[in-house]
Amino acid sequence: MLVALLGFGLWQFLSKQISFGFFWITASVLWVVVSVLLGKLDYSRYRKFRYLLIATIIANALVFTVICLSLLLFEPAFHFWSIYLLIPIAITLLECGIYSLYQLFVVKRVNYLEEDVIQQYVDTQTINKEDDISADIDSTLQKFVSAMSQDFPTDAAKWKESHKSDFGVGTVILTTPEPDELDEAKAKGARNLISISNFNDIRYINRYFIKANEVMPENGLFIIGGEVSDVRKANILKSYPIVINRIVYVFDFIWNRLFPKMNFLKKLYFAVTKGKHRVFPRPEIMGRLCSCGFEIKMEQVIADKFFVAVQKVCPPLDIKNPSYGPLIRLHRVGKNGKIIGVYKFRTMHAYAEYLQKYVYDHNNLQEGGKIENDYRISTVGKFMRKCWIDEWPMFLNILMGDMKLIGVRPLSKHYFSLYTPEMQELRTKVKPGLLPPFYVDMPKTLDEIQESEKKYIEQYLRHPLKTDFKYFWKIIGNIVFKGKRSA
Repeated sequence: MLVALLGFGLWQFLSKQISFGFFWITASVLWVVVSVLLGKLDYSRYRKFRYLLIATIIANALVFTVICLSLLLFEPAFHFWSIYLLIPIAITLLECGIYSLYQLFVVKRVNYLEEDVIQQYVDTQTINKEDDISADIDSTLQKFVSAMSQDFPTDAAKWKESHKSDFGVGTVILTTPEPDELDEAKAKGARNLISISNFNDIRYINRYFIKANEVMPENGLFIIGGEVSDVRKANILKSYPIVINRIVYVFDFIWNRLFPKMNFLKKLYFAVTKGKHRVFPRPEIMGRLCSCGFEIKMEQVIADKFFVAVQKVCPPLDIKNPSYGPLIRLHRVGKNGKIIGVYKFRTMHAYAEYLQKYVYDHNNLQEGGKIENDYRISTVGKFMRKCWIDEWPMFLNILMGDMKLIGVRPLSKHYFSLYTPEMQELRTKVKPGLLPPFYVDMPKTLDEIQESEKKYIEQYLRHPLKTDFKYFWKIIGNIVFKGKRSA
C-alpha cells in the first residue's frame, strides 16, 4: 500500500498536479503511522488469518476515510471518485495476499494460550513433597518474614550483608532486578532465591521468572516482592488532597497500567520508563509466577510491599502470546465433550486463569456455585458481570452453532471435573446455553445446581422446543420482574 500511495503521489507530481502529489505523499506517511500504531505491520504475531484481515481492514479503512474526507473538503467536484474508492479495496486484498503467503512459508507455528496449557499447570499441582523439603521451606519462610518485619531494607546491599547467613548456604539473596544475578546464583548452586528488589522494575518479567525457574532445582523456593496496584492506589489517595488524588490516580492508572498492555503504546512506555515502576495487580503477579512453573506457598504484605513465596513444581508453560485485550476466548466443555471457544469480555486480570486451582483451594464456593470473594475479578469486571455485559459476545457462539440461547452454563475443565460422572455424561448430550436454568430454580449449592441442570436436560431431551420456550419465559420473568441475579 505504501508503494501504491507513493506511486500516486509521484504520478500527480509528474502530471504537474503538485497539490495532489503532496496530498498523496502525506497520505502514505499517514498509512505508515496508523499501521504502526494499530500493530498491523507486526503480522507475525497473528495466529489466524482472519485476525490479520480484520487488523488490515481497520487500518486501511481509517486511512482512506481520512483521505476521502480530505478530498471532499479539498476538491468536492472531484471527477474520479469511483477510482479512488476502488483503490483501498484492491490494496487491502493485495496486502492480505502477501501477508498470508508470508505466514504460510516464513512464520513458524507457535503455541498460544489454550485451556490444555492451563490444565497442564493444574495437573502439576499434585507433586509429592518430602517432609524434609516442606520443613525446610517453612523454616526459610518464617526466617524471611521475621527478618523483613524487624528490619525492612532501606538499603538492599546492607540488608543482604547482615542477613546472608540467616537462610543457609543454599539460599541466595538477590538485590537487583537484573537477570545477571540469576546467573551468579546458578554458579553458586542456589537451591532457594530471595529477591528484595521490586518486581515493578523488571523489564521482561516473564523472562526473569522463567530464568529463575531454570536456575533452581525442583522444589526450590523463590521469594520476590514489589508494589501491587491496590497498595499503589491507597498510597496515591492518601498522599494528595481530595479530588486531586483521584486525578493523579487516573493518570497513574492510564500510564502504568494501560500503556504497557496496549500494542501501539507499550513501545513508547518502555522507551520512556525502561520498564521501571510498572504496576501489576496482585492476581497478575501470582498468575505469572504460576504460568512460569511455580506453586504459591505464601503471600504477605510487609511495609506496604507485597511478597509472594513460590515453589518450583514444573518447567515453565509454553505461552507465546498471552491476551490482554477486552475480548477473550475461553475454552469450555461443549456438546459431546468437545472443547469449544466461548467469547466473553474480559472481567479478570491478566494471567488470572492460572490461579483457578489456587483460589478454589483457598476460597469457599458461595451460593450459586461461584468462588467466594474472587479477587481475580477487576473492578470494571464486577460491574460488567452484574449487568451481564461480559456475556454479550456469546451471541457469536450462538451464531456459530456452538451454543444455544437456553441451556446449561459452559464450564471449564476444572469446574466440569467437580460434577458427578453421571452429570458429566448428561451435560455432554446438549449444547451449553447463554441463559442457564439457574435463573429458574436459583440453586445455592453445587449439588442443587447439578439437580437443577439435570431436571432441565432430561426435559429438554424429551421435548426440546417446548422446554426451551417454557424456560425462556421463566428466566425472563425471574430476571426482569423478580430481580434475580447470578451469585
